[in-house]
Amino acid sequence: MNMGYIIMSYIATDDNIVLVSESLILDRPDTSVSIPIVYQGEDTGVIILRFTEKEDVNTGGIKHSIENGALVLECFNFTESFGRFTSEPLDIGDLDGKKLSLQIWSALNGNETKIRRLQFTLFMEK
Repeated sequence: MNMGYIIMSYIATDDNIVLVSESLILDRPDTSVSIPIVYQGEDTGVIILRFTEKEDVNTGGIKHSIENGALVLECFNFTESFGRFTSEPLDIGDLDGKKLSLQIWSALNGNETKIRRLQFTLFMEK
């Protein structure tokens, strides 16, 4: 009887290992997403992506802070239907002596009721 196979693999680029890569559809544009970081079975931290609108600012951007031990990335004015993204991965710290970085892409879709599409990838250097 063939029970099948379990394949353990990971995705890597020339310089980095992909720890997690997700694509999400969120029910509203002004929302927060928590990304827990678990490394080798240990909880090592949390990243919070918080999407907001700032009417006094004409462009989009990312502001970072620490709240209750979590790294909070406030992504403001990520409101385009074609998307807004980080042009390069954001350096967000290190883990086990290796650099961590995060790439974010987000877009708003819908007419009156907007939904947010979010894609992110968390990398760790090899």
